[in-house]
Amino acid sequence: RLEQRGFANLQAVAELKVKLVSIWRKGLLEDGEVFFSSPVLADEFHRAIDAAPRPVPEKVRKWFENVHTRHQYQSLFLLDLEGEVHLAVPGDGSEMRRHMFALAQEAMKNKQVSLTDLHQSRGETSINMHLVSPILDAGATVEEVVGAVVATIDPEAYLFPLLRDWPSQSPSAETGIIRREGNEAVILTPLRHGDDPPMTRRLSMENPEHPAVQGLLGARGIVTGTDYRGVPVLAYVEAIPDTTWILISKMDSAEFYGDIRRQTLILVSLVMLLIGTAGAAILALWRHERVQDYKRALRAETERLALSEHLANVTRYANDIIVLLDSDLRILEVNERAIEASGYSREELLNMRILDLDATSPPMDPETVEARRDEQGGVVFESVIGRKDGGTFPVEISDRTMRINDELFHQGIIRDITERKKAEESLRRVNRALRVLSECNQAMIMATEEVRLVHKICETIQREGRFPLVWIGFVDEQDNGRIKPAVWRGPEAECCGSVQDCWCWADAESGPAARMLATESPVILKDLAAEPGVASWLPEDKRGALRSVAAFPVSHGEHLIGALSIYSSDRDAFDSEEVRLLAELAGDLAFGIETLRTRESHRLALENLRRLATAIEQLDEVVVITDTEGVIQFVNPAFEKATGYTALEALGNKPNLVKSGQHDAAFYEKLWATITAGQTWTGKTVNRRKDGSLYTEEASISPVFGPD
Repeated sequence: RLEQRGFANLQAVAELKVKLVSIWRKGLLEDGEVFFSSPVLADEFHRAIDAAPRPVPEKVRKWFENVHTRHQYQSLFLLDLEGEVHLAVPGDGSEMRRHMFALAQEAMKNKQVSLTDLHQSRGETSINMHLVSPILDAGATVEEVVGAVVATIDPEAYLFPLLRDWPSQSPSAETGIIRREGNEAVILTPLRHGDDPPMTRRLSMENPEHPAVQGLLGARGIVTGTDYRGVPVLAYVEAIPDTTWILISKMDSAEFYGDIRRQTLILVSLVMLLIGTAGAAILALWRHERVQDYKRALRAETERLALSEHLANVTRYANDIIVLLDSDLRILEVNERAIEASGYSREELLNMRILDLDATSPPMDPETVEARRDEQGGVVFESVIGRKDGGTFPVEISDRTMRINDELFHQGIIRDITERKKAEESLRRVNRALRVLSECNQAMIMATEEVRLVHKICETIQREGRFPLVWIGFVDEQDNGRIKPAVWRGPEAECCGSVQDCWCWADAESGPAARMLATESPVILKDLAAEPGVASWLPEDKRGALRSVAAFPVSHGEHLIGALSIYSSDRDAFDSEEVRLLAELAGDLAFGIETLRTRESHRLALENLRRLATAIEQLDEVVVITDTEGVIQFVNPAFEKATGYTALEALGNKPNLVKSGQHDAAFYEKLWATITAGQTWTGKTVNRRKDGSLYTEEASISPVFGPD
C-alpha cells in the first residue's frame, strides 16, 4: 500500500508538470493568436509598419513595452515583409538573428502562429524559444500579411523554475525534459545533480537502462533504471502533448524504498506494541482509528492533489489573477496578483464566493456561462471585477473544470483587460470622428449654399456621433462680437422652438462656447457635474443627459467665424485624437463657409459688372476706357456709331486713332496733366472719323482708381 502511494505521488507530480507545461505553451500560443487575430492590434501594427521611415507611433511602442514587462518576454520585434525591424523592445533591433527572420518568413507564408522548440543559436550559450505571429491587414478584403511579431522566450524565466519545483522536500527528486536527436537523448533542462548547462548532457539511445531512453522508445508510466549519474532510480515517464518532449519525474530508489521501510518498521512496531499491551479491545479501537485516518488521509490527499495542480500555476511570476474554486464556486486559493488587484486580503478572499467579486450589470449568470463550456471543460468570457475600494476593472476569464477523486474544481485565470478596452474605446471614438470628418468634407465639396451646409454639418455630426446635442453659432459683429447659436440638432435640442428659446444661448453667453470665444482655442469639459458654475448656463433637467462637452472655434486663419459645440452623454467622452480630428473638422467648416461667402461675393460682383456693362452699352454717349498707358481697353456701340471704327479696330490702339490735327501739342499736354493729377478734364474736341470727316464732341475724361 505504501509503495502504491509512493508511485501515485510520483505519477501526480509528473502529470501535474505535464499539464503545467501544456498550459504554459497554450498561453504563449494564445498571445500569438491575439497578435494574429485582433483587428485592432493588426491595424495598429500595420500603421506602425507603414509609418517608416518615421518613428513608430508611441501607442504601438507603449503596447510592446507593456507586453514585454507583463508577459516577461526576453525581447519583442516588429518586422515587415522584407525583414526590416521597425520596433525592438528592448534594444534597437541589432539582437535580431537570421534564423529568427527565417522563422518569421515561414509564419508569414503559412499565415499561422508558430512556437519553436528549445534551441541554442550558433556561437551563443543562451537557450531560447521563439513565438512568431504574422500580422494581417485588417482593412483588406482577403487575408493579406503585412509583417510579423517575433517574441523571444527565456526558459529560465518560467519553464525551468517550474520543473525544478517539487511539492515536498526530497534530497534526490528531479523533473526534466528530454528529446531525441539522431541516436542520442538530449537532456533539455538543467541538472539537479550536475553542473552541465541545459542541452549539453547527451545519452546514447543504445543504453536502455536509462529512463530517458525508455521514454523515447515508447515507455510510459512507472519505469526503473539508472539515471545520468549511474544511480538506480524510479521514474514516471509521460509525453508532453503537441511537442517532441518527454517529461521524466524521478527519485533515487534508495530514498523511495528507504521511506517505505522506515514507515513499515514504525507501523509494525506500533501494531505489535498495541497487540501486546492492549489486547482485543485496544485492537478494535485501533482499527476504528485506522479507518478514520484513512478517510482523513483520502480527503487530505484529494485536497493536496487539487491544490498541487493549482499551485503550479500560482507562482511569483504570474501576472494574471489565478483562483481555485470548489463546485459551489467558493474560493479555495488565490495568488498574490488577486490580492493586489482586488484590494482584499487573502483571508477575506478565502471566505468569499467568486460571484461576490462580480460587478457586471446585470450580474453574471452562472448557468449562462456553463452553457458555453466546451467539451474539454473550458469556457472564456468577459466580466467586470469589483475592488474593495468600490472601483471596478474589466477582465477576461478563462475557466476550466477538473475532477479529482470524483470532486469538481474550477481553475480560473483572470486577465485584466483595462488597457485593451481603453484601446478599443479610443479606436471606436477615432473611427467615429473619421466618419464624421469624411462625410462632412463630402458635404462641403458639394455645398452651394452656406445655410444648407451648416445644417448638413450639424446633422451629420449628431447622427454619426450619436451625440445628444450639437449646435453651431456665428459671431455677431453688431452685438460686440458675441456668438449667437444658428442651428442645433439632437434629442436634447428638440424642445427648442426657436433660436431665442434655445438654452444654447446660455452656453454661448457663459458656458464653454464663451470660454472658447475668449481664448479662440478648443475648450474640453470632461465632467460637467463637477464643473464650477455649471448652473449658470446648463439647465438642471439637462445635466443627466449631458455629461461632457467640447467647444471648437470655427476660424479661418486669424478670422473667427463662429463656434461648434458638441455634447456627449458620457463623462470624459473626447480623447486627444478625437479632439484633434474634430478641431480639424471645425477648421474645414470655416474654410467651406469662407469659400461659399467668397464665391457669393464674386457672383454679386460679376452680376453688378454685367449690369454696368449693359448700361454703358446702351448709352447714346461715347464711352472709351484705356489703361494707364493710354491703350484702349473698351469702347461702347456709341463710339462705333460716332467714329465709324469697330470695337475690334479700336481695341489695342490709342485715342489718337481719331486725332484730327485741329489741336496743338499744348492742348494735349494740358489734357494729360489734368488726368494724371487725378482730376477730371472736360472740354470740346474735334476728332476725325474713319471716313476722314470731322466731328466735334463735348468730352469728359476722368481717371479711374483701383483698390490700391
